[in-house]
Amino acid sequence: MDQSKVEDLVVFGEVMGAIAEEFGGKLSKDNMKLRFKCLAGYSIKQIRLAGTWLFKHREKTYPAVPTTKEIIDAIEAISHPERQIDVRSRAEVQADLVLAKLRREGRNAAVDFEDPVTFHLMTIRWPYNSWGVRVTEEGLLWWRKYFIDAYRAYNEVREVYPQALPPGIVADRIVALARTTVRRIES
Repeated sequence: MDQSKVEDLVVFGEVMGAIAEEFGGKLSKDNMKLRFKCLAGYSIKQIRLAGTWLFKHREKTYPAVPTTKEIIDAIEAISHPERQIDVRSRAEVQADLVLAKLRREGRNAAVDFEDPVTFHLMTIRWPYNSWGVRVTEEGLLWWRKYFIDAYRAYNEVREVYPQALPPGIVADRIVALARTTVRRIES
C-alpha cells in the first residue's frame, strides 16, 4: 500500500473516531472499512471539513454516530452552499408558487408542481381545483401559514421515512401530465 493511502486511512480513522466520540457512539472496524469505501470518491480534506461541519451544525441526536449519508450531505453542503436552503424558506417559496399559479392560471389549472411535497400537498391535502374554488382572499393568509407548517412537517417525516411520498404519486403525476396535454391539445 502506498504511503499516501496509509496517511489517508490514518486521517480517515481519526476523523471518524472524533465524530463518533463527539456524538457518543462507537464504530466497528467493519463499519469503518465500509465507510472508507463509500466515501472513496471524496478527498480526505472534504471528509475532514464535513466532520468539522457536523460538529458545528448537526442537530439530530439519533443515530448517535452520523450516518455516511449525513457525511455526504455535509460535503455537499460545503461544496454547494447555494443549494442549502432551509425547509422554512423552501416552504415559503412553494406557497408563493401555488398562490402565483392560482392568480395567474385560475382554479382549473393543471397540478404540475415540480416539488414532490408541494405536488403531494396540492393533490392530497388541498386538492388544487376544489381548494381554488373554496379559498377566499382572506383565507389565503391563513392557508399560507398552514401550507408552510404542513410542508415543514412533511419534510421532517421524509427525513425519517424517505418513502413517505405515497406510491401513487408517480401515477398521479402521469395523470396530471396527461390532463395538461389534453387541455393544450383542445385549446
